[in-house]
Amino acid sequence: MPRAADEFAEHYLKSGIWEVNQEDMGAYLRDFVDKPQNALAYRESAWAEHPKTANKKSSYHLDPDTNEGGHADPRGAWRLRLSTP
Repeated sequence: MPRAADEFAEHYLKSGIWEVNQEDMGAYLRDFVDKPQNALAYRESAWAEHPKTANKKSSYHLDPDTNEGGHADPRGAWRLRLSTP
């Protein structure tokens, strides 16, 4: 068991976990970083959820809180959401 940071780093670099992590990070960078189409899809999704009647200058809006079935909470609870333009 490593007792210091440098011992941990040495142990980590020799482990198979390091290689798996490197492969996973490579796949993430290749598939998601610097992909303008992903940013556009995110913006479109965020705006699709933004109520059409909301003030265009406000990034916040209230939604009825829903349960796991997607039904409004019978107690009338509300949830504040931030919408990204």
